[in-house]
Amino acid sequence: MYRVFLLCVFVVFCMTAVGKAADVSTKIFNGDNANIEDCPWQVSVQVKDEGKFVHDCGGLIIDNRWILTAAHCFRKGQPLSDFRVGAGNSNLDGLEFRSVKKFYPHENFNEKLEIADIMLIELRRPFSFGSTINKISMDTNVDQDYTGESCKVSGWGNTNGTGGNTPTKLLKSTEITVISNESCARQWSEPNFKTDNTKLCAQELGRDVCTGDSGGAIACGNADDSALKVVAIVSYGEKKCDGKTPDVYVRVSAFQDWIKKTKSKKGKSNTKGKKDKKNNKNNKNNKNNKNKKNKKNN
Repeated sequence: MYRVFLLCVFVVFCMTAVGKAADVSTKIFNGDNANIEDCPWQVSVQVKDEGKFVHDCGGLIIDNRWILTAAHCFRKGQPLSDFRVGAGNSNLDGLEFRSVKKFYPHENFNEKLEIADIMLIELRRPFSFGSTINKISMDTNVDQDYTGESCKVSGWGNTNGTGGNTPTKLLKSTEITVISNESCARQWSEPNFKTDNTKLCAQELGRDVCTGDSGGAIACGNADDSALKVVAIVSYGEKKCDGKTPDVYVRVSAFQDWIKKTKSKKGKSNTKGKKDKKNNKNNKNNKNNKNKKNKKNN
């Protein structure tokens, strides 16, 4: 038996699976049409297929030029020009796009072991924030227990529940209940999952994430959407999306240090580049001034 990673989801849960089939992609099954203003952090990570961009994964905005998604959404070997990120509309045809500057999959990501399935995407040009495009706060408390909470998920994934790769044009959303890691471990026959604080599980019979929802967020908090925060991102689940088996999500609180380090490392790199460029310019000016002085002396 095998497991397949979910490709795009707006949910953030994590659990480890053994002995069951999981799908490489995910889409909201039995969800309702969503208004992008209710989840302005939602993005579509798209890849070029036969010369045409298609929806591949979900993701969420954590800063105006930074997207958080699942590491398994990264396609090694494809040029950056084959990827783009869209936001700002419930309809895939009405998105505002940004090209990708660089992918930062977690260095410990292992698809076979299903660990560290998290990735940052740096955009070439930042998004401008407003009512339809905005960032979402991240959960930072790795000890917080969300068991029993009903949390919000959204995405453009497959909606027929069979795990197919056909995305929906309109954004869907629904609510799914977080379950305990113990319950998740039993259903997936994965004992080690009980104490794994990097993962979270959610399950709702008849409602599910599916193919094309991977990398999306599960947002928990108050009913007021402004108080929602992303708790985890969709990683994997069973191929059939009917809620009979819980889905596994990666907890963002467990990777806060990595997220900060990755972003700051990039920032320092840029600062150094600017500093070197400034020094080179100063050296050039000094050289020119020296040449002018020598010419005058002659």
